Amino acid sequence: MTCLNSPAKLFHVFFVLALAISPVVAPAFTSTVHAEPTVQESTQNQIVYDSNDFDKTDDDTGAQLDSLELQSATTLDYFSLHDDSAELKEVDADVIAQDPPLPENATIATQENQWKVLIDLRHAYDFSDFPLTLDDTFYHRIYSFHRAFEKLENRGVQVDKYRELDEPITLDLLKRYNAVFLNLPSGDKSPFLVSEIFAFRDYVREGGGLFFIVDHTDCYFHQSRLTPLFHEIEIAPQFYGVCDSKQKLGNGTGWIYMDAFASHPVTENLRQIAFQTGGGVDPRFAVAWSSDESWQDASLRPIYGEDDLAYYGNFSHDDNEPVGASGVVLAKEFGKGKIVVVGDQNLFSAFFLQYLDIYRLWMNSFAWLLDYPELANVATYLDEARQSHFFVCWEELAPKAKRFGNPDEDGYYHLYTNLCRRYNVFCIANNDPEFDSNVTLILGKNSLSQAGLDFSTRQLEGGRALIIIDLPQDALSSENSWVNVVIRRLKDKGIELKSDQDENDAKLINRQVLLFSNGAKVVVINNFPGSYDNSSVPRPEARLLLRNQMELERLFDVINELNAVKVEE
Repeated sequence: MTCLNSPAKLFHVFFVLALAISPVVAPAFTSTVHAEPTVQESTQNQIVYDSNDFDKTDDDTGAQLDSLELQSATTLDYFSLHDDSAELKEVDADVIAQDPPLPENATIATQENQWKVLIDLRHAYDFSDFPLTLDDTFYHRIYSFHRAFEKLENRGVQVDKYRELDEPITLDLLKRYNAVFLNLPSGDKSPFLVSEIFAFRDYVREGGGLFFIVDHTDCYFHQSRLTPLFHEIEIAPQFYGVCDSKQKLGNGTGWIYMDAFASHPVTENLRQIAFQTGGGVDPRFAVAWSSDESWQDASLRPIYGEDDLAYYGNFSHDDNEPVGASGVVLAKEFGKGKIVVVGDQNLFSAFFLQYLDIYRLWMNSFAWLLDYPELANVATYLDEARQSHFFVCWEELAPKAKRFGNPDEDGYYHLYTNLCRRYNVFCIANNDPEFDSNVTLILGKNSLSQAGLDFSTRQLEGGRALIIIDLPQDALSSENSWVNVVIRRLKDKGIELKSDQDENDAKLINRQVLLFSNGAKVVVINNFPGSYDNSSVPRPEARLLLRNQMELERLFDVINELNAVKVEE
């Protein structure tokens, strides 16, 4: 999880903490203030939005705001707008107690189905009603699970939402569903009542499925909220962040990747997954692990939980912090039922769902929980991707490599999020023959591994295109550059380099094109005098300046020219 530090006044913190530690008393502000059904049912992607719903902006800060009408009763909004310049906002207490309402023009369709999932909004927030748009910058919306649940709905899974704040969840309600999804219970939402704890316990014991998202330390008091329930289903909560100095995506130790997996249906066909600062799971039932050089980063939570509700550690190893592999994904059976716990909420967002093998973890988990094995079929998932904007980014996982998953100044995460807003993007780090998109985007600042050379050669051998961004200016003239290694490989296969430029491309600034006898093409595009890295492209929570838009459009134009946007008739 990635969240913004936000100051909190002491008396408000006392108020939130009281909610977090109260196991049975519902908070006073949880009265239902909207006339919605107890369970909102929807099976297909039938929610229609107007893009104008996301264009309301605070003139003072430039931050994206929810289109919620503010009233007189106020409390502090700890869920910051993720804008460094924003002052602390005061919002309606009733509004903060419930998930954001749908846009007024949304339409909901209902349908019975064989596989049903219920999202619990009584105890946690959920923004999956909102698809990722081109210009939305509100942190919790752009990191929602909309696209992830859409993948399930496209395969016939019915996804419903329990929105009723006054009515406790009952065993009878839970039994209507094959699985229940609960993301990061929050200290300002309803606590688990004793009756609800027993209902969840008996539900899974009798054959139901539970999918929990947890995160680093006790951010938003989620582990404190879950502890009584976890006790009943025999899971030990973990109150630390998982940091790694070895398998990290950037210079920091919080954004990390994992490649150690137990043999289990949840981890089938996984090679790598990644966290954007996550936490651990009960190691007794872990099926995915961080590296042997990772450590359990202790929370810096102050007395009474004052200050920042993220409760990060210091991202450095201290003497009292255990070193070694930590569990990051849990899968266990309990009675006749099944439970999955994953230690980071951001990995299933639209930005990271198809980064490395995270989409496989998502589909595998529900395939196991729902007893619906076809969900885990990678070929079917990719066939669906070919129906829309299918585009591949190649990632090197070598130490100090530049990465699309790197949030640092010299990384390319900001560019990757902009690609995700426009295309159905996969970022891979393996020589996967099933990824046969028309175009692959590669970062030119890296030296390619054997897998990278093999993948690039196979793409061009198939008559497809590579786009290389930020390639050093002398790389094409260097005999030992990876580009020339690939050219020699193609020549050995009888594929000749016809020209290093055509008439139209020669007129374009910062672009060079290599044409091959089989129709393949390499396009080198640079953003001189700058770069396409994070130092030049704003983070996803910030609006693009006109200059940024123009620079990105040059790249998007190349992608579109090469038919990276592949829509089957």
